[in-house]
Amino acid sequence: MNTFTHSYSLPAKFIHMGLAVFGILAYLTAEGAEHNDGGFEYLLHAYLGLTLMAFVLFRVVGGFAGSQKMRFSNCSPFSRLQWTQSIEDIKGLTKFSMPERGMHEGLAGLVQIFGLI
Repeated sequence: MNTFTHSYSLPAKFIHMGLAVFGILAYLTAEGAEHNDGGFEYLLHAYLGLTLMAFVLFRVVGGFAGSQKMRFSNCSPFSRLQWTQSIEDIKGLTKFSMPERGMHEGLAGLVQIFGLI
């Protein structure tokens, strides 16, 4: 049984939820905006995209000045420790065992970091 839990603050949850929701909605409204310059679909897509960019800006600010768990300084893809933990995680996955790491550590952290790039 896995008892390893992660806890994010309420603003961090709000930012990540906003990124997901508005990113998906902006993507889904792109087709209607393409064929309707200046119409409702175009404006909806534009405002959804602007709101998404606001959430991206909040995330970047949080990455530099937010809580300790949200900071970019805690997750470096170029550290030897990150790559060592990632290799250990891959070896463990080949044996069908789930790694138990902290936030932004090991293989999960590496995937998250390169997802941001």
